[in-house]
Amino acid sequence: MFISLPLHFENPFSFAYNHRTLIEEKQIFFTGKSIPEHIQITNPSFNNYVITISSFIGNKWVIVFRKNYNIPVKILAIGHLLRDKRQQIVIGNYYGSSGTLRFEVLGWSNEKVKVLLNQFNPNEGYSFGTIDIKNNIIYVSSSTQGKIYLWEGKNFISYPYIDNPNPKLIRNNDIVIYYVISKDNKVISSIPNNSKLILKQDQRIFLIRGNFGPVERVLISGNIMDFKDKYIYITQAGKGIINIIPNGHDTKHSISFDVEVLP
Repeated sequence: MFISLPLHFENPFSFAYNHRTLIEEKQIFFTGKSIPEHIQITNPSFNNYVITISSFIGNKWVIVFRKNYNIPVKILAIGHLLRDKRQQIVIGNYYGSSGTLRFEVLGWSNEKVKVLLNQFNPNEGYSFGTIDIKNNIIYVSSSTQGKIYLWEGKNFISYPYIDNPNPKLIRNNDIVIYYVISKDNKVISSIPNNSKLILKQDQRIFLIRGNFGPVERVLISGNIMDFKDKYIYITQAGKGIINIIPNGHDTKHSISFDVEVLP
């Protein structure tokens, strides 16, 4: 059921009422009731970002949660992480030159909105991170490594995982490079460093990480390749380079492959 919001100055979601810059608003089934909760993220002043959650109670909208952040935030994902009809949201953003992902999970528990998982630690985060919700589980990764967060009744528990391409996508004519990275940032690969890879335009390149350890960054140069579903596909004939850089920036220990795509 959808309840429209009155457009007058007493409306708690009104821009004029709040004197705020609206960044984002959504309707989420926090409580699992037929009328969804209303969420707003606003920026009332410099370095002040506010999330406000209101619920339709007693035939009126009532603010049930409000929190201030001193860094920009947005809704990164929505899902049924508690595996019932209630929805939860992932709030966070990507910060700094390395796009470090930091986030937290808000959900309805014991008749109020709570922070169910806090990953806003300023000394941690996921450089060049990605986040997704699949099958009611949070998947977070930096490059090929990450964690899954699974709700276990009272809290989230986490497990490490390697975010490799789906092996079912690999075809017989594709090139597969297996590699590991040691604690001292040495990259050992199934195809030697500085090898030349000659491909036809229907071939793909799969980079398969084989261990946990320093986080890597994969760079491709030239306009002949691009990424899709965690593998590299060919866009046109020509030459290019693939670099695997350990620890994100340790070019001294990086390895590279010269790629030539035939017409």
